[in-house]
Amino acid sequence: MSGMSAAIRLARDRTDARWSAGSVALEFAVTAPLLIGLIVTVVDLAVVLAGGVALQAGVRAASRYGLTGLERGDQTRGDVIRDIVTEHVCPAAVADRDTTVCYWTAEGLPVDADALGVPLVIDTFAYTDPQNVGQPEPWADENGNGRFDAGEDYNDVNGNGVWDADMGRADLGGTNDIVVYNVLMSQRVWTPLLRAAIGETVLHRARMVIRNEPF
Repeated sequence: MSGMSAAIRLARDRTDARWSAGSVALEFAVTAPLLIGLIVTVVDLAVVLAGGVALQAGVRAASRYGLTGLERGDQTRGDVIRDIVTEHVCPAAVADRDTTVCYWTAEGLPVDADALGVPLVIDTFAYTDPQNVGQPEPWADENGNGRFDAGEDYNDVNGNGVWDADMGRADLGGTNDIVVYNVLMSQRVWTPLLRAAIGETVLHRARMVIRNEPF
């Protein structure tokens, strides 16, 4: 009788073990895709954040070069500044650099004259006085409505032939000028979960204000 009881217990234990193993396998099959998806999403978020940090570092390095007024060989200051930022956000786009790390995408950015998306937009505005940063060109508000109207006299501070809401010159400035760097970069979001949260692309913005050295 005791032998039969032992056999029954052994059979029951084996059945319980099989059920337990099956339960674990089922739980793994259900949770593994969710866990893997979460890990991939976290990695994607880290890459997006790294793209923003890389852009900030690139603009900081570019502005440090720009304030010196130096040029490299036959390259203009603007070309060198673009290369410096590019070296940080997409080294593969710079000659003689072999890497696949590239944060930008042309999606979500302005287009050039040929209607082609550009991966990096760098705008610089130069001012002779720090108080002029972001200020409109002075004009004679003849009707007193607080805004510039066609035909009103104005002081063409930046010399481009039209009235501007920002008097800054669209260049890298001269000696002792205040220069504002505004940079845009769009980065693709790859994972569906993160896309649902922040969209298909993230627009990174970097701004730096510097004073040029005497040169």
